[in-house]
Amino acid sequence: MFAVTFSFMGCPYSSKVTLDENPSEKVNATYFGNYEKKGSSTYNYRISKETETLYKIEEISNSNKSSIYLYYGYTTTIGGTQFLVTYQENKNGGSPDKYYFYKLEGTKSGSMFTLFEVTEAISEEFTTTKELKNFISKYKDLSFFYNKTELKFYRLD
Repeated sequence: MFAVTFSFMGCPYSSKVTLDENPSEKVNATYFGNYEKKGSSTYNYRISKETETLYKIEEISNSNKSSIYLYYGYTTTIGGTQFLVTYQENKNGGSPDKYYFYKLEGTKSGSMFTLFEVTEAISEEFTTTKELKNFISKYKDLSFFYNKTELKFYRLD
């Protein structure tokens, strides 16, 4: 359901501020498994449960079957729209350096999901979760709020 930014995605909006300081949406077990991004055979993505509210997302090289990158993600719903927030752990401890934001649409079976990158063209800088959440709530239904390319992922197992 969720690989992240660089090879997995592209360049979605990133911020030092997260959408939920204490995520409360439970992980959805239908998304646990292995996925391939449409149009790419270089990497697969393994999604599993890290905690009750946090996904573990591994980017795995198809050439040597080893984990290349490790990400974490959680979902939060704003005004009926579900968002995926991803990040990598800060190696020095403390909060992650950046959070990345995607609109998430999935099938009930978990066989496929689509991510829409929140556009990196946002020039506003936010200092609180509330400011960021209010901004997203205001603009989330506008087409220009997302990059044009849809990122589709299909279950392999």
